Amino acid sequence: MNNKFLMLGCLESLSLLSEHYPPVLYPAAWGCHIPQMQTSDSNIHIGLITLVLSLAGEAPLAGDLSVQQNILTLASNILTGIAVESLRHGRDDISTSKVPWSLLGSQQMSTVVEAVVQHILRVLCVYTHVLEEITPGSRPQLAPLNPQTAISPIKRRTRAETTGDKNRTHSPSKGDKGDNEEKERKSSKPGAIGSFFHLPEYIKMYDVLKNAYANYKISLEENTMEKLCGLLRVTLTSLGRILEVASMLEFGRLAEEILQYLKVVTSLLPTLTVQCGQQLLKCLFGSNVMALFEHLGRKGSDHHSRVPTDSMGTGGESANEGPEIISLHQRCFTQPLSQLEDDLTAMSEARQDSEPISFTLNQRKGSSSLFKTLGRGNDKSSLSSYIRLFEPLVIKALKLYTVSSDVIMQRSVLQLLIHLVQIRVNYCLLDSDQIFIGYVIKQFEYIEEGQIKSAEELIPSMFRFLVLLSYERHHSKSIIGVPKIMQLCDGLMASGQPPLSHCILALQPLVEDLFLVRSTTSTTDQRELDTQREVLCSMLLRLAHYHQVLRLISLVLGATMESNRERWRKLSRQVIDTLLPLLSKLQVNLDSEDSLAAVEEVMNGVCPSVYRPVDCVLKALFTSPCELESTVGVERWVGSVLLLLRSLITHSTPELVLARLEELGLSMDYVHSDVTSDTSPGPTPSGSEALSPQVGDHASGFRDPLNVTQPETLPQVAMARFLLEVVRVSVSEIRSVRLSLLNSGPPPDGKGGQHTPSLLVHLSHHLLLTLLHLTISGQWRDVITSLKDICSRESELMEEISEALLSVSGWYPPLTLLWCKLMTCLDLTSQNLWTRVLRTCQRKSVTSISSPVVSEASGPSSCLPLEFLRRCGLLVFSEFVVRHMQEGEWLTWLVVQHISDVVILHKEPPISTLIQSIHSSPAASALLIQAIHARCDHVQKAEYGGHIISLVSGVHISQSGALITFLVERLLASPFLAVTRAACSLATQRLHLLLAMPPGQVLVQLPLEDLTKILNYMKENKLNKRYGQMHGLLQRLLGQVHGIASSPCTEATPISPPLQGPANTRLDLNWYLQLVRNRCTQGEGGGLECGQLLSQLEYSEIINIMSGKSFNTALLTHTLRLGLTTTVQANRDWGECNSSVQETHLAQVAGSLPRPHHTFTPGGGNKYSERVCKLLSGDDGIGSVVDTLAPALIEYLTAMTRLPWGAEIPPDSSEHILRFALLAMEYLHWQVWLGSVSIEVASLCLSCVDTVLRTGSLANLMGLSERISYVCSMVAALHAAASHLIKPRAFPSLPSALSQCLNDGESSPLVACRRLMQLISWLEAGSARDLPACIAQPIKGIIMGVGRMPVVNSVVRIPPDVWTLGWSPQFSGENGTTLPPVHNDLLQETDVLKQFVFRLELFGWIGRHQFEETWMALLCVLNSTPSENTPAEELPFINLSLSLAVRGITALLVQTLLLPLPGNPHSGHLLNIPRDKPPPYLTSKSGRKLQEIMFRLHERLREVHHLIKGGPRQTPSYQLSQVSVEYLVTALNSHAEPPDSPETVLQTADHHRWVLEALLPLHTLHPIEDHITQQYIILSTCKALATLRLAKQEVSSSLSEGVVHIVEGGLKSGQVSVRTCAVQGLLYLLQGPPEESPPLVMLAANYILKYNDGKSRECESHEVAVWEVWVYLVEHYETLPDPTLPSTALHMALSTAATSSTTPRLLHQVLRGVERLVLVQQLSSNTVEVIFKLVMDLVLNGSPSTSLAALPLFITALYANVRNNAALTHDIAQEDMSSDPETLLLVMEKLSVFFDRIRVGYPHEAGVIAGLLGPCLLDILPASQILNKVITEYISSHQPHPHLLASTLFQVFEGAISESGEGLVQEWVLLSLSNFTQRSPISLAVWCLTCFFIAASSNRWLRAAFPYVQARLGKLDARDIQIFCLSASHFRQSLATEDQKAKFAAVFQAVATPGSPFQELLDCIKD
Repeated sequence: MNNKFLMLGCLESLSLLSEHYPPVLYPAAWGCHIPQMQTSDSNIHIGLITLVLSLAGEAPLAGDLSVQQNILTLASNILTGIAVESLRHGRDDISTSKVPWSLLGSQQMSTVVEAVVQHILRVLCVYTHVLEEITPGSRPQLAPLNPQTAISPIKRRTRAETTGDKNRTHSPSKGDKGDNEEKERKSSKPGAIGSFFHLPEYIKMYDVLKNAYANYKISLEENTMEKLCGLLRVTLTSLGRILEVASMLEFGRLAEEILQYLKVVTSLLPTLTVQCGQQLLKCLFGSNVMALFEHLGRKGSDHHSRVPTDSMGTGGESANEGPEIISLHQRCFTQPLSQLEDDLTAMSEARQDSEPISFTLNQRKGSSSLFKTLGRGNDKSSLSSYIRLFEPLVIKALKLYTVSSDVIMQRSVLQLLIHLVQIRVNYCLLDSDQIFIGYVIKQFEYIEEGQIKSAEELIPSMFRFLVLLSYERHHSKSIIGVPKIMQLCDGLMASGQPPLSHCILALQPLVEDLFLVRSTTSTTDQRELDTQREVLCSMLLRLAHYHQVLRLISLVLGATMESNRERWRKLSRQVIDTLLPLLSKLQVNLDSEDSLAAVEEVMNGVCPSVYRPVDCVLKALFTSPCELESTVGVERWVGSVLLLLRSLITHSTPELVLARLEELGLSMDYVHSDVTSDTSPGPTPSGSEALSPQVGDHASGFRDPLNVTQPETLPQVAMARFLLEVVRVSVSEIRSVRLSLLNSGPPPDGKGGQHTPSLLVHLSHHLLLTLLHLTISGQWRDVITSLKDICSRESELMEEISEALLSVSGWYPPLTLLWCKLMTCLDLTSQNLWTRVLRTCQRKSVTSISSPVVSEASGPSSCLPLEFLRRCGLLVFSEFVVRHMQEGEWLTWLVVQHISDVVILHKEPPISTLIQSIHSSPAASALLIQAIHARCDHVQKAEYGGHIISLVSGVHISQSGALITFLVERLLASPFLAVTRAACSLATQRLHLLLAMPPGQVLVQLPLEDLTKILNYMKENKLNKRYGQMHGLLQRLLGQVHGIASSPCTEATPISPPLQGPANTRLDLNWYLQLVRNRCTQGEGGGLECGQLLSQLEYSEIINIMSGKSFNTALLTHTLRLGLTTTVQANRDWGECNSSVQETHLAQVAGSLPRPHHTFTPGGGNKYSERVCKLLSGDDGIGSVVDTLAPALIEYLTAMTRLPWGAEIPPDSSEHILRFALLAMEYLHWQVWLGSVSIEVASLCLSCVDTVLRTGSLANLMGLSERISYVCSMVAALHAAASHLIKPRAFPSLPSALSQCLNDGESSPLVACRRLMQLISWLEAGSARDLPACIAQPIKGIIMGVGRMPVVNSVVRIPPDVWTLGWSPQFSGENGTTLPPVHNDLLQETDVLKQFVFRLELFGWIGRHQFEETWMALLCVLNSTPSENTPAEELPFINLSLSLAVRGITALLVQTLLLPLPGNPHSGHLLNIPRDKPPPYLTSKSGRKLQEIMFRLHERLREVHHLIKGGPRQTPSYQLSQVSVEYLVTALNSHAEPPDSPETVLQTADHHRWVLEALLPLHTLHPIEDHITQQYIILSTCKALATLRLAKQEVSSSLSEGVVHIVEGGLKSGQVSVRTCAVQGLLYLLQGPPEESPPLVMLAANYILKYNDGKSRECESHEVAVWEVWVYLVEHYETLPDPTLPSTALHMALSTAATSSTTPRLLHQVLRGVERLVLVQQLSSNTVEVIFKLVMDLVLNGSPSTSLAALPLFITALYANVRNNAALTHDIAQEDMSSDPETLLLVMEKLSVFFDRIRVGYPHEAGVIAGLLGPCLLDILPASQILNKVITEYISSHQPHPHLLASTLFQVFEGAISESGEGLVQEWVLLSLSNFTQRSPISLAVWCLTCFFIAASSNRWLRAAFPYVQARLGKLDARDIQIFCLSASHFRQSLATEDQKAKFAAVFQAVATPGSPFQELLDCIKD
């Protein structure tokens, strides 16, 4: 990004995103996702971290503290995400590896994280210097952390422990290890890692922070504190994150330095500093996240391995494992029901085993160890040395605790102490006088009095700390006991403070200790322990109405069950006796989902016997609810009902529950049974309003559970009515709350003060889910039956519930869905309900509630919840329809009204089942086809069309005719290729079925009228040619069923007269001309096919066909391309033939245009524009001509530049071509004016004009003065098109003074200049990158071409900014567009100079005068070098000007090398003189054949270049080896100067010698750190010395030795760019005289062996240069210092080629280098054989790009291996080749690679290989030897590309016929016929046989028709059958004996069936 502010804004955004969406939770989104960790080169996206770290080191940003904060935040978050993702994958080597940061799995990542840690330490070091007021560079006077005197208790204890450990029975290795680590830690001096004195960016940060600290000390403003501490806060936070995922292995050596920094910065941020120290402690002693993952990995339990993953986030799991796609139905219904069923089943099974359900106990027990174990790579002897380092920090923290009132800081101190005690540090040594513990206990008094704010933050840590101190055996003396702790807790409970924020928080550490830890580790008297537990249980039961306490009770139950079963049963009874009354009185705080889970956990953890009998549960369930006036009361009542209901389901049977319910006779009179539903528009009464009258009759608010006055009700009815009433109350309350929220609006503070129905929705959802489970599972059958009866009988109640749910469905659609699902499972339905759920038709609101659902809209909704409800509701309703298929009403309603939704959701299980049911019924299938045909009018998306085809593919066979009609009329003309292909395939299958059915059945399905309609539709839409096979099947059906041979609406185009049989058809020129004319004039044939057909004719015949009015001009592009290849290969006049045809068409177009030409203005403005607009808008608009002729013109002009000889465009054609190019721009201008331009049309027109302007003769013609209107019109069109394409952006504005100067009439050249300058400014701004390359590149080319026109060039070269500086020149010249050069003083402005250089690079120069003028202007800028008196503020601008001037001079010099016209960057290419000469082998006969094969190969590779890996590569404009040293010597010795181009700068030997004498001292004096200057010095000196040596010029030894010394130093440089230039310079020197080369050869050989080891991958350019040197050495120097260098380097080369990470450029360089060594015959035959084996593997098994890149080397080695064989020289008879079977077998094995790759490769690969396979085979072996192999491959059923191998078969048969006559080929054909007739389908068999017969024929015209037959693969109509019969009959006639003819007929008689092509052939033979 060039914009600094944009970059910093993006950085800040990413930093904020990383905080809100942490990479730990979203690894895939941040690129932290690691798919495979097996290899060290894992694909980890670290580019972002590398970028932000590079920003951290930039000097301008070092002082921007906010940027530094963003950098650290982003980097630490991403690194933590990568580390956690690595830990999640559980690599086995993490815990055992001793390499730092091995968990990241990549050396590159390790380097990055070390750089981040070093940056953090340097920032902390900067703060240390600022706070301690230490000057950077001086030694920090910080007190060491381990002074040698005044040993503290901690140090004494640690030393004693260390000594004790050494005296124990430890292995010597561990003791040595501890000593070594201690020495290593001591040897690393403090500040070594964080040292920043030598880095200017940190010095700048120091200055900024120092100033901020000075302001902080004297100011009371708060913002000064933030400025100083902001970066420190982020630094400490980032360090803490990294410490969380590290271990002692990474931070052991840094601990002392970090603690030293933390001690200093504690004064600024004490809380964060203490927390960071705690993180370091956890890291060193293995209790952080990394240690947790390692612990879980060692346990190897699947359940435990999921715990940290869930805790850290599961965001990356889906991206990692790629789970299967879950359907909507499965996610909404199947999964929740299955999960509920599994939970209930597990509970029931556990109850049968008398075991409790406790999902968290084992996990809590496993993680509740108070005293930690050691982490990875840690042992006691090494860790003990680190403990004393924390002493200063701990002492300071203890002091801060006692003098501060910051609760957060005090909590951090306690956490630090807790971790110290957990690693068994003796607390008595820290607080020997117990002052600190006394202060902590004293704090409880203030807490009880409420004097400590936010005490809830402090209490848990205080009690956890006290519990740890209660273990006497870890401390020197007793500190505090458990009774004292319980007393403190009891004091909190009695203090009157809120339990949630005080005593409950204190109870948790006590419960965990007394029940989960002390039961196994304590040595206290058991009786005392039991007493303490009983007291604690009584405290918990007193607070049982808090769900936080219920969590603790569940832990107590689990622990008690394990230790004492009897006590567990007793405690269970106490818990249930306490809990159930609280539930029935609605006193349990059920205010969240966590509270529900807590109550359920307690109810599942008690002894099962407490639920027997179930009376207690039933009484609690049916107790009359109270306090339902509020939503909270309704929530508690519904939650209690849900929990109790699930307990009944789990612990009892339905029969027992109903029996007990009947016996108890519980009251049910409060149930809503007699209240009438009010359906008025007013709101429905809520649950509290409906129940309040009954509740108010009793003073107590409760009812007697036994009510004998209640009329006797069946228990199942009572239970059903009760459950229905709970549902009604809950949904009514939800509606009421939602309505009140809607009416009151959002609260002003945005935080929400009103109660939301979220919890009630959750409860209702689970209640409905439970009822649904009971209904589907068949449990509680009697209750469900009663529920169905009540619902069917009391419709008003059902309407009330449905109406309430529908009114809130816009917010809570799952509730409505579950209710609908429950209704369908009960076989209840309502059309009104489904009409509103599915939004079937418009209806008015029935209530006054303004909600999203009650509206008049129908169909798909833009509201996401309503659309979700509609789609899922359709799934539910589909299940109901499937169960009632016999009732056609519901099916008809669904299919007719919602067919589009059925199509979209057809893969959902309910819809899929429905479709299967429909397909099994003829009537339903007919309804489906009819509905789709009528409703699905237009396919807007390809995906929708695919859904339709998938839906109708299985319709009943009786509806095949209707299906075919639908497919043809609705889908076959779709713009989506995938849809049309699938539709054609399905229609073809059904047509085959119809052809196999009796005619009577077909007549019913597809009457004559419908079939004729289909054929007419295909003809009108031109589909009969596109789908020839299907069209042929329709015609066959027409003849077979209706007795009509050909459809009256179609015109068959037979190859020969249809009444003539094969016996009467003469295969002569007339027959062939008719075939070619039909293919070329009707647009049926493809371009390549028609080109090959035309190539067999004479010149006059071709002209006759191509000049006809009916000739398809779209074929010109392909015929021109084929003509170029033919012209180059055979030197025929084929190209002239094509060009003359094209010239005819162009002349016709030019003749139709009005004259004279004026500037074109769409919409009129002049007569010319009006006439052109009329032509463009006519019925036979000329725009179609542009679309067809423009590609042909591009191909023609491109081909002219590729011809080896200097082909020129005929002068007569030039004017027509130029006029056509102008028409293309005017056509584009007109399309833009209409607003209908497309990317394709714009790209075509722009590319055509760009190509025309690249042609020198055409550009010169357009530059003439009489064609100024051409330039103006073209610029106007380009400006209009570009401004349209870049919308909504606009062109940059020009300076007002310039715009006034260039403001003239529309046709004025000045207006053209203004528009062109706007386009140039747009290019200069880089905005062209926003356009596609197919648009941006030709626009730039046209700007370059038009800008070189003399009429505008003088103006557009001037920088626009000079007008803002007061420059006001006078326009002169013939057209008033000539300006004087810019004054040199104006070029001193950097902005002006930058624009000047850009235009110089864009346009070049158009003459010697302009070149010299520009050269002198730039030299004047160079002369303005700064002096001693130059002000310092001007130096940067002067240096920038000098740099720009050098850049401009360099561009001028490079442009002198452009060919064919120097100075023209638009059409020119750089001169390139390679150093390698053509190998002599290529002049031999076999070499010429190899060149022909290579020409074919490179032509085909050029055609598919865009499909190969990496795409078209942009080569550098000027490469290091642009010209060879020999060319430089030739130029040195030559004195001829080009007349119109500047001479090379270095003209004589003295110039080169001056380069040496000037640059050698500069290299010595210049700083070696300036790598850029050093590399160019190396290149220049080496090139100059090599040129002088080869020119036999005298060079002093000091200069030669100095250059060699420079090269040696460059090869040893640490910068890869310098080494690359040194290698290139070495290559220059090696091109010198051989006598000067021995030391250079030694130097090069050693370097190659050192750096090309196959492991290092530094830089692509460096590796390419090294391989170039290797190839040059092996080719030109036979004696090398190391004889093994060729073989060793060769092995490395082919290994490099086989590596998947090799770049395309390097792969090409390596393979071409080996290929050259094979060609120059510098490798032995054994080496060539080794190359063969390796390259065969590359061709056969490599990736497509690798295989195609290795193909030239494989072919070269193949020809070189058999270069002495008779097959190439023909000096020996061919029998000698076949006389050696072993040699033949080896050659055939190598040739098999071609066939194998064709079989497994992509189509473009197969096309490349097959295009050269035939000639290559015939060059290597006699045709008779390869016939068997070619026929076998062609006939194979596993061959995916038979049409490609058909060409090879044709060529090999041709060779065999010319070699041995027709007899051999005929025998092979007869032998193989039976294999062909067995191919399926029949169309493939007919096609294969036709190609076979034509290839075996000797008839010229039949063989010439082979391209036509080859293109007919997969088609079978009358034309295919006719040519099949012709070719087969001709082959039969050519057979010599009657036995062969009889054998031929017998093969077809065996497979012929009536109506088959084989039967038609037999009939033709008989005739």
